[in-house]
Amino acid sequence: MRELRWGHSKWMATLVLFVACNRGDGEGTTAGGKRSEPQPLTRRDCSGGGTQRVDVNNDGRPDITHRLDGDRRTCSEVDMNFDGHPDLVRFYESDGKTLKFEQHDFDFDGRIDDQASYEGGKLARKELDTNFDGLVDSWMWCKGPLMERAERARRKPGRVDTWEHYENGLLAEVKYDENNDGVVEKWDEYRKGALFETRLDTDNDGKADRVDAAELGGDSQDERVSCDGSPLPAEPPSGPANVFGDGGIAPEGAGDGGVPLGTDPGLSGAATLDGGVGRQLATGTSAGDAGPMLRPAPDAGTATGAARGDAGR
Repeated sequence: MRELRWGHSKWMATLVLFVACNRGDGEGTTAGGKRSEPQPLTRRDCSGGGTQRVDVNNDGRPDITHRLDGDRRTCSEVDMNFDGHPDLVRFYESDGKTLKFEQHDFDFDGRIDDQASYEGGKLARKELDTNFDGLVDSWMWCKGPLMERAERARRKPGRVDTWEHYENGLLAEVKYDENNDGVVEKWDEYRKGALFETRLDTDNDGKADRVDAAELGGDSQDERVSCDGSPLPAEPPSGPANVFGDGGIAPEGAGDGGVPLGTDPGLSGAATLDGGVGRQLATGTSAGDAGPMLRPAPDAGTATGAARGDAGR
């Protein structure tokens, strides 16, 4: 279990903030319509039915609690830092194995910071609270293991003002509503992840009337972005999708610090916590950052992991 504890700082240090953009017809729109109202992150209830508990570190307290409907697992709660409080909640499809939905408390203060939805066991969408105010301010959508698009509310809770679009996991375009009037005034175009030009609407008629070429050696996001934060090959994979991106469970032995990540704590009572957590994205930078992010947060020991600590307990 020593390796698992050491691994905590590593996966906390991958805290990443998502700026948002969508190349759809309507700015700030999603499949569910235009975003304008605050969206609280609320912990879903995992209770009822039978119970199976697993004490991972042999301290006499359960670290994993599975809820059962007969012999089928419905949900699980995991205490990642061994303080007696669940930090990860997972819900499963009717087969009791396929991941459907999960929520994370990355800074261990008792409040949810991130939630993810899965389709067919593959990560499809994530919602994040990057400034720890209890409200979603960043939304992201996945295409296979890669980031496809994202949205962010930088200024007013719930009101999207930045949209980010990716092509094959590389940042392609960012749109900004700088004055929060619902109309885009700035477009950043990227080519192969590097900023190519910026178009501006200076007279607020909804159309770009000025084009600024990017400075040589300027902003560059030349690494493809995975939906769960795991490393991706430089070139598009020719074989099956990266397993890190479709369900959060990595192959045996592929984890940080030598921790086997392939052991999903199933009904048999696994000897390690669910390694998928170590590969999930969290948040560590304030949503007030106006530019495209994809920049790692500081080490968790001095950042969000210690910022609020257990104060919320």
